Amino acid sequence: GKEKVSSTVLDKLLAAEKEIKDIEESNNSINQINALPAVDDLTLDNKDAVIAARATYDALSLEGKEKVGDLVNTLVAAETQIKYLTDVKESTEASALINALPAVDDLTLGNKDAVLEAKAAYDALSTEGKAMVSPELTTKINELAVKMKNLIDEKESTEVTELIEALPDVSEVTEEDKDAVNQAREQYRNLSPEGKAMVSEEDLLKLIELERTLNDIEAPETVNKSIDELPSLDDLTLDDKDAVLAAKKAYDRLSPEGKKAVPEEKVAKVEAAIERIAQLEKEKEEQEIEDFVSLVESLPSPENVTLDDAEKVMEAYRNKKRFYGKVPEPLMDQLDLVYSALETLQRQAEIGRAWYVGYTYDWIGGFFERPGDVNAAIRDHTLVSIEFLSGNTFRFTFSGKDSWGQTQTYNFDFEVEGDKVPAGLYIASGLGEMNNPYNFGVVYEPKPVVTANKITLEIEETINHVVGRVVTVNANFDPVFTTDQEVKWSVSGEGILLYEDSACTILVSENTTQKTVYAKFVAAGEYDIVATARNDESLEAVLTINVTETDPIIGRKWFIGDSFEVNSSFWYRYDSGYGSNLAKKDLNGAILVSIYNTQGYNTCYFRYEEPKGGDSEFSLDVDNPEILPTGLTFISGDGTHDNPYIVNAIYDEAPYVGVKDIDLSVSTIQYAFVEGQVAILDASINPHYAFNQNVIWTVSSDSVLLYTDFECTTPLTNGITDIHTVYAKAEKAGNAIITVTSA
Repeated sequence: GKEKVSSTVLDKLLAAEKEIKDIEESNNSINQINALPAVDDLTLDNKDAVIAARATYDALSLEGKEKVGDLVNTLVAAETQIKYLTDVKESTEASALINALPAVDDLTLGNKDAVLEAKAAYDALSTEGKAMVSPELTTKINELAVKMKNLIDEKESTEVTELIEALPDVSEVTEEDKDAVNQAREQYRNLSPEGKAMVSEEDLLKLIELERTLNDIEAPETVNKSIDELPSLDDLTLDDKDAVLAAKKAYDRLSPEGKKAVPEEKVAKVEAAIERIAQLEKEKEEQEIEDFVSLVESLPSPENVTLDDAEKVMEAYRNKKRFYGKVPEPLMDQLDLVYSALETLQRQAEIGRAWYVGYTYDWIGGFFERPGDVNAAIRDHTLVSIEFLSGNTFRFTFSGKDSWGQTQTYNFDFEVEGDKVPAGLYIASGLGEMNNPYNFGVVYEPKPVVTANKITLEIEETINHVVGRVVTVNANFDPVFTTDQEVKWSVSGEGILLYEDSACTILVSENTTQKTVYAKFVAAGEYDIVATARNDESLEAVLTINVTETDPIIGRKWFIGDSFEVNSSFWYRYDSGYGSNLAKKDLNGAILVSIYNTQGYNTCYFRYEEPKGGDSEFSLDVDNPEILPTGLTFISGDGTHDNPYIVNAIYDEAPYVGVKDIDLSVSTIQYAFVEGQVAILDASINPHYAFNQNVIWTVSSDSVLLYTDFECTTPLTNGITDIHTVYAKAEKAGNAIITVTSA
């Protein structure tokens, strides 16, 4: 039976099986390459055969590829020729389409489909293919594309103008006109920036006033309902805070006419609710302060605190910052003294703690004295090895992450007693502080046997699981210093192969015991990778992986406003001929917010908001700096360091990013807004990357005037503007409502 075969014989059998497989597969690859015609005889009819030969060669192991040898150069030459023939064919077809188009001066909307088809064919060409199109035809298609866009903009803006002019006057609009008004707004929103500029300001202001009037008709009903749904003052709790604030905000956003439709008793109800919420919050804070004071006063003195008091002391200390300045200062000073005394006890309690290989130090006080070197901060570091140096000296190596997330290694060299062999270290003295670090002593007792509680599996690379890719799979024991960490590996199907080495040359076998293996995806489907503890088969970890034929990221388009959701460490490379430019960014959740070209060169910048905060950008070379791309598309790669995703600019019609709302903030007003005083008003468009950044400022009376400068020398022009910060000057006594609306 199989159990009677020695491990040596079994390894030889597995190696022989692999050698036979490598010979068969490499012979198949050699035959496919040899079957290709000579380079000069190749035609596009041979394209599929060349692609198939490449796929067969790429699937070979390293040993298989070595058996093919220099014959792979024949395949590369064939691929180069096929690409050249493809470029010739596609550039010829694109040239024919462009030739068939009329001159720029004769272009009409009737040529729209033909122009778009020719432009798409030209844009799809490779760089080499575009060079095969004559300069005259290249100029022609670019000019025709610009002219056609102008014609389309003119037609669509005219349609919007006609829709607006067909709407009733503001004084005559009713709820029955809502759909027509919404249609006009939707078609205006879909216009390009150039098309919007073709709609007159008069018509746009009419549309805005109609929307505002309809809102005055509908919004009060919604506000009334939201106020009616609020509990009575006696039943109001802090759980109702969001509903109260939402009702008040909705009322405040009504126009003066809209507010007239909200009965006075409802306004009084929501204002009273706001005051009641403020009172409840104050009462809650007062109670929390009282509880905090009681907790601190209940703590023992610094001299009497013990480790049993740790939970209460830590609870009080966690809330210290929150109540700072709200309780007597001596009370806070007392808490500091109690906490400091407890921390000293906790640090002292570490004395005698032993470390063995695989143990991680995870307690307070991370500073340790290193003989002959600077102290090391090794909290959350693991003792990874004990190595003999010379004489009686051994080196103890710790590894872990520093505060920046970078792997840090520290070496501690100690002389041992006589001929003893060290098993680990223990904390001999000190408090783990920078000025009073812990001191190590050497442990000679054997490492205690520690059994595992469970096993977990993790994949190091967070790339998409696509056929042909390889990921590293680690089996982790809990606790990490489990004595016996040998595992047995298995897979539920044949779509994933497990290897002992990253080059994928040695298959995992019954004799494999290592905790790290390399999973190669060879067929689409859902599979389970299973790791079982060899000394306890009841401990098992299962990792389910869904393998796909293609990467869902390849071909993905990323437009302004899109959130890039992908479970991958995203590496991008500048596809500008400088292949060495490489940068790592974890972009899961990043939002593309702008695309710009500031210098007129062939370089465009793509700016995005990072998921963890802050903005970043990267650049790509483009063919025409006068035409901004609308987004990005991912054309190749797998998101790893050695095979990063490569992105290209695209010019597809981008989804419209509309304005959700506008926040208006006021600064510099104190107590009252008196005659002659100036207030700064900032309008913040949400989202800030919305396409339409234009606004309209209005003031309900002449008691306040708006200016574009703090000195109030330049009045704000009426109508549409891209100015988001204005200066309001109180000219005379009276009431005024300042409104800012998206244009």
